[in-house]
Amino acid sequence: MRNKENNKNSGRKYIILSLALFCIAALLTLGIMKLNDTEAKGRADTEQRYILNETINDSLDLTAAVIRNMYEQTDSGDLAHLRKSQYSILFDDCAVMGDSIASGLSGYGYLPEDKVFCEVGGSVMKNDDKVAQAAAARPKTAFFSFGMNDLGMYSGNTSMFIEKYTSLIDSFMKDSPETAIYVNSISKPSDEKISSGGYFYKWEEYNEAIKDMCKSLNIEYIDNTSILYDNPNLYAGDGVHVTSAYYPIWIERMIKAADL
Repeated sequence: MRNKENNKNSGRKYIILSLALFCIAALLTLGIMKLNDTEAKGRADTEQRYILNETINDSLDLTAAVIRNMYEQTDSGDLAHLRKSQYSILFDDCAVMGDSIASGLSGYGYLPEDKVFCEVGGSVMKNDDKVAQAAAARPKTAFFSFGMNDLGMYSGNTSMFIEKYTSLIDSFMKDSPETAIYVNSISKPSDEKISSGGYFYKWEEYNEAIKDMCKSLNIEYIDNTSILYDNPNLYAGDGVHVTSAYYPIWIERMIKAADL
């Protein structure tokens, strides 16, 4: 019951704030129109113009104050909820395919599950079914995000990896030809993970191969490598997966790249 009441209070608060901002914007617009009309007709004296200018300035100050008040009275949980709601709207006609890192998009609640066609251990070697499901949805925009598991599955062989990745994308394009396709880079493994053995040290070579593949297919490559370079605190304990805070940064890059 308490949660319901909190939700109601939050809803009322946003409605009131929205109405306040609308009224302020309306008053501001009216003031500007009057000022322009007065200047055009040449009937305003200095005092009248001063009053109108002061009204406009006061409206701007009030708008800023209302916005500040909104954020001061909104806790981080509410803001996160609003952000997630916004992402769901922006990705309404999208599909994301990939591995367990990409599955965190829905796992952490940033995107709806029906927009994320991913699985733990996901790889271009074995994700044909998921890609086919995504293509069957005929999304306007599709994002591919494979490669981390393929470092080991293809024993660092970029040629074999790219051959299969290309085939997977070609298959998607055949089933959903109107979809705009974007391919995400492989996120950087932590230095500790790279030095622990295996083929994680090949991640940059794989990314270069993915970039070349995108050029040949005339689709866009999204370079996300700087996220973990700049924010090493976002690694999860294994040095491969990431914390929840990683996803908004990544999502914003996809939004920008695809102009969602």
